[in-house]
Amino acid sequence: MQQPTIEPQKIEKNAWKQGACLSVDESTEIYITTQCMQERLPAGLYIILSQDCDILNISLEKEPVVELLRANKVQQPNPELISGKNPRQLHIKIDETNECLEVFPHQRFFIARNYLEAQKANQILIIDRSLKILIKWINNRYKRPGFPHAFNCRNSKIIKNIQKILSEEAKETYGLYIQLSSENELPENETYSILVKLLLPKNIYENEQQLLEIEKGFDLILSLLNNVKGIKTIEGSQVQSMDDITVHQYQELKKWDFDYISFINGENGEII
Repeated sequence: MQQPTIEPQKIEKNAWKQGACLSVDESTEIYITTQCMQERLPAGLYIILSQDCDILNISLEKEPVVELLRANKVQQPNPELISGKNPRQLHIKIDETNECLEVFPHQRFFIARNYLEAQKANQILIIDRSLKILIKWINNRYKRPGFPHAFNCRNSKIIKNIQKILSEEAKETYGLYIQLSSENELPENETYSILVKLLLPKNIYENEQQLLEIEKGFDLILSLLNNVKGIKTIEGSQVQSMDDITVHQYQELKKWDFDYISFINGENGEII
């Protein structure tokens, strides 16, 4: 039995690649690929997330669908949303003007890939740094490190203070990395012992003035942590050059990225 195929030349001619945009209006009849129902793709603008090799694969059996992310145009980008640090909203610059696209990670769809044979890509194209930020932002939803909810709750009152220190005294870093004594949800009478590392690029670590400023900030972070009930930092917690970390040591650490923390019932009065 002959397997269903597609003509890659047609797709390439229509300018389809990762970062290309599909424009759908009310007259465009494209259906979302689902397991149990046929649902029409709503009108709007969509960014292609699938990789180029998957988009152009000749076999529809191997690559039957293409993945889309819905996007909305906004006139003024929010500086807090263009770097990819906010896990739930991203602004993507599309040219030298202030116009950009706003995307949300849950607005993703799959459509049959053979639609691309008859549809031309929109003139908007996400490329270079903007595309790298977008793909990394999507990937981080699945590979970001997680921590016990009990650990997060114990530190909820000091998180904003730590973020402030990292953005001021310790902004020229790779971030704050920790290793927990337990990944379990410990009861209140048990303590999380943590190894804390603030990792720096080699050139920053070797700059005495910058290193001194960063170490001051790190000491403030350790002081905050050691004043939290049920949290204790251990010997070996330090500011360190990334070049001095072994592969094994790095694999034991997890980046403490506060942008991904959500608190149940608002333990610190808000959702982060």
